[in-house]
Amino acid sequence: MQIGEAHFTASTLTLEFTDGRRHTLTQAQGALLLMLGAERGRVVSRSSLRGALKQVGANERKLEQEMRALGVLMGPAWRYLLEEVGSEGYLLHSGMHPMGRLFARPVRDLPWLHCFALACIGMLAVFLVLLIWS
Repeated sequence: MQIGEAHFTASTLTLEFTDGRRHTLTQAQGALLLMLGAERGRVVSRSSLRGALKQVGANERKLEQEMRALGVLMGPAWRYLLEEVGSEGYLLHSGMHPMGRLFARPVRDLPWLHCFALACIGMLAVFLVLLIWS
């Protein structure tokens, strides 16, 4: 199953990336990816995901911890692939870039220093326009 830039092989529980990296997943992580992949594009409830963990003998209370561990393995692209949908569950997207959220911050990936610099430049531009008009 293709997940972003990685290929997941369920029989060996491995993630192989296009850059050559290869990770072996735990049974719990493999069960979560299989369930999310089977329901790709739809929200999978937390209770269903906990059931998948229980089937492989994993602690079902560690759902969030296992999801974070998957995120670490997948790297920065993971946030574009997997979305936590409130208290409902998780959604695995088909593509790399899900639709933007209504109140998403457009400069989310910029460091705070850059955001501050952009805000200062914007205020300076407004000040110059007001100065010229007066």
